[in-house]
Amino acid sequence: MHKGSSSRIDQLYDDLLGRHTHPEVLALCTPGLFERDNFEAAARCTENLLDRVRELTDQETLAPAALLDLAFKPGRTPPLLAMNTLDTPSDRAAQRGLHYLVKGLIDLYQRPSRFDPRDPRLVTDLELNELLATLSMVHRQLDRACGGSGLPEDRRLS
Repeated sequence: MHKGSSSRIDQLYDDLLGRHTHPEVLALCTPGLFERDNFEAAARCTENLLDRVRELTDQETLAPAALLDLAFKPGRTPPLLAMNTLDTPSDRAAQRGLHYLVKGLIDLYQRPSRFDPRDPRLVTDLELNELLATLSMVHRQLDRACGGSGLPEDRRLS
């Protein structure tokens, strides 16, 4: 993967490649991501997800909770990033599930570091690997929500 990087990072990257991880997530997997600890890496990866949602919605100044509600929450007005037509109760339930999932990930990995950055919680290698796989799935949903145009053409998976 990266010349001079540890076997731990190589193993994580190889696992992600084997899962056909989304290019947005793979692009984050550099040795620099793992300089401090896994919690910091998790926080940076979820921040990247927020950045992508901000970019796709053109909402640069909203706080994370308000941003995610506007982007994903089905309600009186359709969310900016709907993953389906929202025509049926099943469609709306799926959209709510994505909304709750993304909000939960942000709360789990962003909010604790904002409250007390001196006391990050322990994130194991396995948890980080699972988080990156989950973020890959969320990025694929974002691609779908954008009509497949969420990525530049040269970074789309076939």
